[in-house]
Amino acid sequence: MYFFKLFFNEEEGITQADIIPYDIKMKKLEYFYKNIRCDYIDVVDVGEDGEISIICDDEGLLKSGNIVMDIHHESIHEPLSLAGTLLVGKNIQESDGIEIEGFRSQIELMNEIKKFKFEVRGITK
Repeated sequence: MYFFKLFFNEEEGITQADIIPYDIKMKKLEYFYKNIRCDYIDVVDVGEDGEISIICDDEGLLKSGNIVMDIHHESIHEPLSLAGTLLVGKNIQESDGIEIEGFRSQIELMNEIKKFKFEVRGITK
């Protein structure tokens, strides 16, 4: 499984994107905390049926040096504004509810990411 990671590289002063594999030895919440570098997460579902999740730092706007982005997706009319490192994953229906999964392949991930447009608005102070 793979997740799409979008983050601000402070050393280079640029926004970077990466495809990261899911570490199956870790619990998902622990994996999210580690990769986003946060204590609390928030999840925003997008897509025609909410099949895609954007995982972000719930306190992202409160932290200094976080990138603030407007996120456009073909399924939403107004952009979402989120701050900090973002992970994008796929939702699947389980017997006990919806589970955030990574994409099964990098090709599947790239096909879905093409439906997004990420615009940098600024950096938190």
